[in-house]
Amino acid sequence: ITMYNSEYALERPSHAKAVAAGRDYICYGLKGGQVRVINKQTATRALLRGHSSPLSDMAFGPGARGTVLATTAQDGQVFVRAIEEGEAIEDRVLLRVELADRPEEPLMRVAWRPAAEEADWLGFTCGKRCLLVSLANCAAHGVAELQVAGGEPLPAGVQELPEADAPVTALAFSPDGAMVAVADTAGGLVVWQLHPLALSDPSLVAKHTKMGAGQLGQPLSSVEWVAHDTLVTGSNANREVQLWRWEGPGTPPALEHSLALKGEEMFNQLACNAAARLAVLANSRPAGKEGDNSLYCLHWDRPTGGTGGFTYATAYSTAMPILSFEASPMTQGKVNLYCIQSQAIQQYILDVERCLPEGKEAGAGAELGGAVPGEGEAGGSSGPSAPPSAGSSSGDLLQKLTNAAGGSSEGKADGQAEKEEDGLGEGEEEEEEADEEEADGLSMMAHIAGMMPNKPAPTSEPPKP
Repeated sequence: ITMYNSEYALERPSHAKAVAAGRDYICYGLKGGQVRVINKQTATRALLRGHSSPLSDMAFGPGARGTVLATTAQDGQVFVRAIEEGEAIEDRVLLRVELADRPEEPLMRVAWRPAAEEADWLGFTCGKRCLLVSLANCAAHGVAELQVAGGEPLPAGVQELPEADAPVTALAFSPDGAMVAVADTAGGLVVWQLHPLALSDPSLVAKHTKMGAGQLGQPLSSVEWVAHDTLVTGSNANREVQLWRWEGPGTPPALEHSLALKGEEMFNQLACNAAARLAVLANSRPAGKEGDNSLYCLHWDRPTGGTGGFTYATAYSTAMPILSFEASPMTQGKVNLYCIQSQAIQQYILDVERCLPEGKEAGAGAELGGAVPGEGEAGGSSGPSAPPSAGSSSGDLLQKLTNAAGGSSEGKADGQAEKEEDGLGEGEEEEEEADEEEADGLSMMAHIAGMMPNKPAPTSEPPKP
């Protein structure tokens, strides 16, 4: 999509999500906290300012809010902006929230509530706090800025969940928007039911109900709500991924399966595609650490009346480490991955059928159980109840990731990276602008090695696992 040097982030890899793709735009965070916006169709660019530190999370709103971007950073600010375009791309700040108490760790998170007919709700975290804000209520009262400080009454239209037992690392709304799951550094996974009256009238102060709590016993890094009764979490810097089942009110989330990805220091991000039943992870190696840059796709399933679990693992090698990414909804069996890599912002098209057990179609339920380790890279399943095995295959992870441009671009990366190194500027704005370099329009580049470590390169189509 464009050239951009993000190697500074390898000095201290984090779980920050600094890229988002909406209906019309692709956005990513720059070193100084600015947000670059690129029109998907025209490649028109703009730079949004406001944050004073690197972003920790960002997301476009659902549905009609597909051009509304929410961002958080460790400067304690939350921005919600409408991105509009006439002769040029411009942003209109709908809401800015400033939090007085902003611990450095864990990173602040932001999430949109789906299926919100009554009002547009946004959730964000700060330390042990989870706050919910109604954009419609703020707009109705002409409120564009909110100040939130610990120990002081909350501004009108702001709801807060009871304080967590430990610092919150992630939150996720259920598909129907009625529940929210909260993960923390102590391994707690708590499900809250949002009070319907408070959602319909944000001026009401209503108590949200704790519906159940699971306990993993190790720090949780992320949580995704992938079905009305299914959640996926990552723990220990996302080196372990868990599948949870939630039976309903009054019951805690039950751990069904945990899969350990061995030989990795951390996975910077976990993203799930519910329709494809895929959990996607990318590793970020600290500067000076050797090893392959990998992207893992884990397929999960739950046979009717059975126990759920991860059934298949697929791995891809990339020439540059992926620092942050977003997975789009599945369309015609394909998932777009928008990635920040060490020297470029890139788009990959993931063929979902290549990440499923043989004979299974994208989006279809599989009857196969048991996780398939990948050549020593993905393995070590555990949990209170492992999924039933139906005879696992050899699990050869040699796969191709489809290039959005329809071909390999290996060999192009090095020359463009060298070209970019000569263009670095001195001042803050000049440096951020010079760090970026437009590629040829919106032609997408892929840097896929297409092989696992110590595996020969395929001469034709890769063998099926």
